[in-house]
Amino acid sequence: MPYQLKNGNLFVEARSNAILTHACNAQGRWGRGIALNFKKLYPSAYKQYQDFCGEPATKQICGRTFIANSTSPIGCMITSWHWSPHDPQETILANTLKAAIDLIEQTTEKYPGYEIHSCKINAGLFGVPWALTESAIKKALAETGNKVDWVVWGFG
Repeated sequence: MPYQLKNGNLFVEARSNAILTHACNAQGRWGRGIALNFKKLYPSAYKQYQDFCGEPATKQICGRTFIANSTSPIGCMITSWHWSPHDPQETILANTLKAAIDLIEQTTEKYPGYEIHSCKINAGLFGVPWALTESAIKKALAETGNKVDWVVWGFG
C-alpha cells in the first residue's frame, strides 16, 4: 500500500528503513515547530541542510528535497522560501508536489527498500490544510508509479 496515514509519533513509530521527512524553508533554519525537534534529534542533518541551502539562500532550491545522512536519512522537502512570512498556499503546494517527486525518485535510486515516513507536512507553521498536502503527496506517488511506501504520522 503506497500511502498510509497512522496515528502516532514519527520519531518513535517510524521503521528503521525509513527516511524521516518534513517540510523546510529555503533559509537553512529549523527554528520552530517539528523542524526544531528534527534539529535537536539530528544536529548533523541540520548542519548538512544548512550547507545545502547555502549562504546566501536562494529560491532555486524550492521544490527540491535534500536527504541528509544521519543516524537515519532525513528528508528535507523545501516547500517554502521563508518561514515568516511563508509563501502563499498555492506556491507551497506546487513546491510540495515537485519536492515529493524528487524525494520519491531519490529514495528509489539511493535508498532501495526504504519507506518515506513524514509528519503532516505544511499543516503546522506553513498553514496549509492537510487535505491539500495529502492530495499532492498522493499525486506524486501516482506520477512516479507508486514505487515507494509513504507513511504519514499524525496524532488523533
